[in-house]
Amino acid sequence: MDRQHDGSDVPVSTPTPRGRDEIRTAALDAAERLLRANPPDSVSMRAIAEEANITYSLLNRHLGTKQAIVDAMLARFEDRWRVRAAGADLAGALGMMMGDDPDAGTFLRLLAWSILSGDADLSTYRRHSAMHELLPLVDEAGGEASGEGPDAETVVAAGMAMIYGWRFFNPFITRMLDLEGADVERLHTEMGRILRERATG
Repeated sequence: MDRQHDGSDVPVSTPTPRGRDEIRTAALDAAERLLRANPPDSVSMRAIAEEANITYSLLNRHLGTKQAIVDAMLARFEDRWRVRAAGADLAGALGMMMGDDPDAGTFLRLLAWSILSGDADLSTYRRHSAMHELLPLVDEAGGEASGEGPDAETVVAAGMAMIYGWRFFNPFITRMLDLEGADVERLHTEMGRILRERATG
């Protein structure tokens, strides 16, 4: 449901998407809105169709299963990151992946849900993943090419393990360390600094 500019719940007319491209875009936009606010398990295909102002049959015809929608959204997030990171060095690219705040974000929550559900097609995901694009940045940072550090795959794997591990598990880690509020933000900032230093060291 759309809302008035004053934030009230009065519904306003939403144009019905027409054609394959409009329907796919509207459906993915709707899914992103719903999944940003709700756990993946609680978001149904019918809810996505209703949010997108299309029929369930159109959603099923143009995007298929819920897992197919999740896969399309993961690819969409990767494409956004690729645009943002264009021209960045290794430290900058990893810093963007770490993000500005400790919340895991929709992308990582979806990725975790997709993997843990056992329905993920990792070969499909790999075709869209921007992770392999970090490998040449290791050489540019003077890592593997200098012969003094680990190979590019190890550098990238270590960086991604730190990013995913922190962003997935920081609620548990900070709770166990009795941290909250500003202390969590400070720790997130320090984790990002350490990540960037390791990338350039």
